[in-house]
Amino acid sequence: MNSKHPRNFDDVISRLTNAIKHSDYVQADCLVPGHTTSKGHLSVRDAGDGASATCHSNRGHSYKDICQSLGFESLKYGDNDGKHSKPQKKLVKTFSYQDESGQEVYQIRRFNLGNGEKTFETWRKEGGEYISGLPKGQKPILYKRPLI
Repeated sequence: MNSKHPRNFDDVISRLTNAIKHSDYVQADCLVPGHTTSKGHLSVRDAGDGASATCHSNRGHSYKDICQSLGFESLKYGDNDGKHSKPQKKLVKTFSYQDESGQEVYQIRRFNLGNGEKTFETWRKEGGEYISGLPKGQKPILYKRPLI
């Protein structure tokens, strides 16, 4: 089945042959037709933007030829109506802000937006779950206050 776009990175690597996962990329047999001697290799990695994958052939095949060999028009994630996925917000780090006794008052969460930008959000625990925003009337607290 040929799809216009992969749904995600797993969809891309599911099309590979003899795939070997490395720390930040997947190496596989190059599926572009025309190898006369030994098979070439293809390297594929998630672009880190939440919206696409990148690829490289050691035989110098074009991006278009590689995509076609995998059954895609491009390696931009999306549905197959031509709509591409929006970059996904990824939680990167949580900073806990505590009062002088060490009780958490709120959190600042850092997110990567997938397009090279980042954003921060405040969260507080209320009734056993976290909700967005500072507690009403809360003044800022120094980070790692109990250690000061």
